[in-house]
Amino acid sequence: MAQKTIMEINPIQWLEEKIPGFRQLNEEERLAIQHFALLWSLFEGKALGAQASAPKILSVVHNGFARHVMELTPYQKCFDYFRARYFSNGTLTHQFDQLRVSSADRPLVEQVLREENNNPADIVAVILIVIYRFRNNLFHGVKWEYELRDQLDNFNHANQVLMVAYDQLLNR
Repeated sequence: MAQKTIMEINPIQWLEEKIPGFRQLNEEERLAIQHFALLWSLFEGKALGAQASAPKILSVVHNGFARHVMELTPYQKCFDYFRARYFSNGTLTHQFDQLRVSSADRPLVEQVLREENNNPADIVAVILIVIYRFRNNLFHGVKWEYELRDQLDNFNHANQVLMVAYDQLLNR
């Protein structure tokens, strides 16, 4: 059987053939992941100056609130989703541990999830820090450990947040 040349290899077909679990992802799941990769890249490049980090996210969001171009209302549904996913019955969930939030960022993220910190800028920043963890976990391979299963809602919420934050921060 002849080897295919580089330009003849279809990436989706290759993933389906080679990577366990990828074939089981439906079209909606695949599109949400693809959209996330594009939207995160745009957001990081334009809104974060191609220097994503939790401190950078905090700075940009607090600046957006100070300039009155950001508000909490459009993010509330996503915050409710993330809070329910990562904090339940008075404790952090096992999904929270899978985010791999850094020890430096963890106190703020926990305070917001526990609703001990209700500062709107901190809430939006924490939502974006959670999404930043999705980015790291996807791009550094952690999400492949569980074959990208059960990520549709995460990526759909993340995609909505990224579009709204982009529009607000870049005043579009």
